[in-house]
Amino acid sequence: GFWCILHLQFEEAFRFNQTIFITFPLFIFCILYWTFNMDFRKFKRNLLGI
Repeated sequence: GFWCILHLQFEEAFRFNQTIFITFPLFIFCILYWTFNMDFRKFKRNLLGI
């Protein structure tokens, strides 16, 4: 019984880690894209003198 519980917990943790492994890079990419987008807009505005 104990090993069953341990195995289930391990599988749950593994699934949880998999979702983090998938979503974390997406999260980082979104933040990077957002900051660069903001910077690019500011840069464009400065470049055009608006």
